[in-house]
Amino acid sequence: MIIAKVLLSHVFSKLLMVFGPRKVAYIYTQ
Repeated sequence: MIIAKVLLSHVFSKLLMVFGPRKVAYIYTQ
């Protein structure tokens, strides 16, 4: 589903801005 993918990437970029790439990468590798 394309809409879900766009929404997910939007949320992901927001997380990157809030937490920073290192923190997000750490969370996602858990």
